[in-house]
Amino acid sequence: MTIRITATTITLILCQNVFTHYTLAAPENVTTPQNSCVTIREHQGENLKYIQAPDCNLAGVTLTSVNMQGANLKGANLSMANLSGIYTKRTKLTGANLEDASLIDAELRWVDLSEANLKNAKMRWANLHGARLYEAKIKGADLFKANLSWAKMKDVVFIGTELFGANMYHANLEGADLSKTDLYKVNMRLARYNKRTRFPPGFNPLDHEMVLTDSK
Repeated sequence: MTIRITATTITLILCQNVFTHYTLAAPENVTTPQNSCVTIREHQGENLKYIQAPDCNLAGVTLTSVNMQGANLKGANLSMANLSGIYTKRTKLTGANLEDASLIDAELRWVDLSEANLKNAKMRWANLHGARLYEAKIKGADLFKANLSWAKMKDVVFIGTELFGANMYHANLEGADLSKTDLYKVNMRLARYNKRTRFPPGFNPLDHEMVLTDSK
């Protein structure tokens, strides 16, 4: 009996073998929590993607222009840290202390900053599109020309916050206190507010095309 092996047969066998033994690789640069604090402080390279560093004491650390996409920094102490230009898409910073930190021109899209301390943080030109800021403390923060479009800022108290030229397009401002904030040149178009939202004297949300919701 003659067995004919063609190029097509070989190709099918090779493809079958590749898919049979293929496994998904884990993300690169994943470190264990016990080593991650040291890794960040030593700034080993510019790629700290997916690093697990909850509750780390990183006060005063310098991490300019570092990629920390998907990292877990929940509850970390980053007070007075220099994070200018940092890339932190979808990074978890829930409850983190960022008081007096520098986040100038930082990439913070979809970052979870719920309950974070952002007092006096320098966030000029930062991109906070879609960020979660529920119950965040932002007294005295500098958000000059920051992008806060689609950001979730429900019940946030804006006291002494610099918002000149900020973009709040389609942001959630339900229950937010803006009564002592200068909203000059702030884009509030389609931003959501409710009856609990407080505005500065003379400010009419309808003149800024804001949307009144039924939520309490």
